[in-house]
Amino acid sequence: SGVIRVVGYKIISVVFVNILTFLLIILGGILFIVPGIIAIVLLRFVEPAVVLRDKSATEALTYSKDLVWHHWWYVFGMLLLFGISAYLVPYGIAFTNRIIGISGPDIDWLIYAGKLGSEALFWMGRIYFTALFIHVV
Repeated sequence: SGVIRVVGYKIISVVFVNILTFLLIILGGILFIVPGIIAIVLLRFVEPAVVLRDKSATEALTYSKDLVWHHWWYVFGMLLLFGISAYLVPYGIAFTNRIIGISGPDIDWLIYAGKLGSEALFWMGRIYFTALFIHVV
């Protein structure tokens, strides 16, 4: 029962901090694209702060901002690298398909490979940033 309570609290905290992060990023995007990008980068470590450092949702927002503040360009660059890579894999496969001219049932494995590669890069990014968070703190 104690474990269930702790896990339940962490799940609720993660959901709440994700909602707050989403709203701040949307607000930044509404104000203009640049504030939205700044919010995405500054709030990158809110989930690890809640899960690994037992911060509340509002504490995690400040904690993440403080961690990223002096390393903003590095975090931005790595987010950009992983983000572009995750999108280039499926598009690269689709582009290759257009050049080679594969069609019909043979295309299914290419589509699957693109999605799998994109997911792998997404999770590699998540693991990288979690490891970075643990190392920095």
